[in-house]
Amino acid sequence: PSGFADLDDDCDDENAATFPGAAEICDGEDNDCDGLLSTDEVDDDGDGVTECDGDCDDVDPVNFAGNTEVCDGLDNDCDGLLGAIEIDDDGDGLTECDGDCDDTNAGVLPGATEVCDGADSDCDGNLGTDEIDDDGDGITECDGDCDDVDAGTFPGNAEVCDGVDDNCDPSDVCHGVSVNGTTQPIEPFTGTTQDVTTWYQYGAPNGASANTGLEISDSAVVFLFDDATDGEVYLVVILDAANDGAGGSATGNFNGIFGASMILKDDPNEGTTTIDPVAGTGLVTWNWVSCCTDGGVIGPLNPGFMVDVQFSVANGFNSVTTYDGSLAVPLGLPSDTHTFIEIFE
Repeated sequence: PSGFADLDDDCDDENAATFPGAAEICDGEDNDCDGLLSTDEVDDDGDGVTECDGDCDDVDPVNFAGNTEVCDGLDNDCDGLLGAIEIDDDGDGLTECDGDCDDTNAGVLPGATEVCDGADSDCDGNLGTDEIDDDGDGITECDGDCDDVDAGTFPGNAEVCDGVDDNCDPSDVCHGVSVNGTTQPIEPFTGTTQDVTTWYQYGAPNGASANTGLEISDSAVVFLFDDATDGEVYLVVILDAANDGAGGSATGNFNGIFGASMILKDDPNEGTTTIDPVAGTGLVTWNWVSCCTDGGVIGPLNPGFMVDVQFSVANGFNSVTTYDGSLAVPLGLPSDTHTFIEIFE
């Protein structure tokens, strides 16, 4: 223009921002007339975006404005922040990139122990086994199902004295007796405040005999006795009744009497008594004459017991009877397997 002189090396004398020594700016011009665009205007990593266009890392093609964040510890979209999945939102030490399937719950992360909360606590894609109703009864172990492979066992179910805790209630106790697989409920005898050996009254008034008032002629009486003095349950056996005109002999086989012993034998110096409290087995033989009875007391029985009683020798009696409380209940033949059970429900 009139009154001005061209600089010898001004490469664009129509642009006041372009001259030797000018600062390069993002305008697509060679501002400093060095024959090159500035480095910020050159796409060094070939991702289609320059630093002038917002590429925050123009040596790495995975980082540029508008890119999708991935799990690489880099600011892939150039917004100045790591991706949300790379931030530990709940403070449990793991991010979603590390496998945290719920980064708003510090109790949910890979390797966590499954708890009853309805969440996939360990992020394996499944609820804990205790949170799954395996037997289809509508109740899980988390809900109190004590046997989740048996649809007939769950809290609130009707209890049957069948050797199974049908209602999952450990505060209740059911007693029963099963003969050859058929079970009926019974209650232990509780008609005295005496301990079981005192109550048995061995030897008086009828000598060498039980004197309980529960003796039955020509029958083996086998029943449970709830001892009020120690809170334990015992198995009582009384063979025949005194002075009924006939004696007899018997061999009793016992299974399931773990931890028990024969605390009283009628008569103590006759026959054989072999009790193995570890194996829970016992074999007892008796012989008596017409004046007397035989029998004894085995116990105390372990909680949750299931005791089998069978007479392999039965001379002088032809049946077995139990007591439901104080009510006599016939149980069939001596050779039958009589199973006395205690179930904690």
